[in-house]
Amino acid sequence: MSRAVAILRPDPETGPYSVLGGVCALAVAAVSAWLSGGVLSVTGAALGGLVAGYLAGRIGSPSGPVGFRAGLIGWLPALLVATEPLRTADGADAGGRVIALGVAAVTTAVLLAVGGFIGAFAARLGGWLAERGGYPAD
Repeated sequence: MSRAVAILRPDPETGPYSVLGGVCALAVAAVSAWLSGGVLSVTGAALGGLVAGYLAGRIGSPSGPVGFRAGLIGWLPALLVATEPLRTADGADAGGRVIALGVAAVTTAVLLAVGGFIGAFAARLGGWLAERGGYPAD
């Protein structure tokens, strides 16, 4: 199994931490976008990854994959940006629609990768903070 598939596979032990971090990230992203008038920020993905990484670090699990999944969940509102080329190509010919679909697919992949990597980086920091706090308890 490749490493990328292993990162995306939910772990029963740390899966709830990914979801909790992702929900925190979604809440922060929603509030941030609302306060800034619709501008998306990476703060949500970073905070969600930090929370998920800290929780995973408390039980001694690797924090990177947990944060990557939390960052993916928290970065889902960014996919609204990825659908913009599809909306603008509504009246275009077939070639324009194919190009718009390709641009939307590449934008989606890039945005999800950015959210995941931000979450993973922040989760590493959260795992480090858990270790500095004396976790996992032996």
